[in-house]
Order: sequence, then structure tokens, then C-alpha cells
Amino acid sequence: MTPFGFRSHSGPFEALGRDRFIGLGAVLMVSCLIDALAGAWLWRGRRRAAILGIGATPLTLLMAYGFAFPFLFLAIPVRLVLTARAWPRLR
Repeated sequence: MTPFGFRSHSGPFEALGRDRFIGLGAVLMVSCLIDALAGAWLWRGRRRAAILGIGATPLTLLMAYGFAFPFLFLAIPVRLVLTARAWPRLR
């Protein structure tokens, strides 16, 4: 249990068994690395970062649902809105 009253890492992926769960954990790490790369590129004002971040959103949504990460669900719309607002200034 987390201090916020929910079980972290306890979504639908938990029912797939230990080996698949670990494999999906690796996919989650790759998803986080993609998001971090997009964030670093956004910091530098690169348009390809916005494209990468938007393209990675479905994978991030799947991981947030599968591992029951409600805060990740909240971060996705914030990221998309901020990216849309910054789009004209990206090169």
C-alpha cells in the first residue's frame, strides 16, 4: 500500500504471472527512458521531442493502466497541454 491508499504495481499486469510482469516492467523502464529523452529534447526546444512525447503517449497510458499508476495518468494530460502550448516556439 502507498501512503495515498492504493496498491502500487497492482493493476491488471499482476495477473499475467511473474515472468510477464517482469518483462512488462522492462517495457515500463523503456517507456520512462523515452519520456526522459523527450523531456531533455523539449528543454532544448526541439520539435522532434514533442513528436516523440506524443507518439509515446499510448505506451505510457498502457503502462499506467497495467501497473495501476494513477499519478502517471494525471501527468499525461499535463504533458500534452504543455507540449501543445509550446509547439509554436519549438524548432
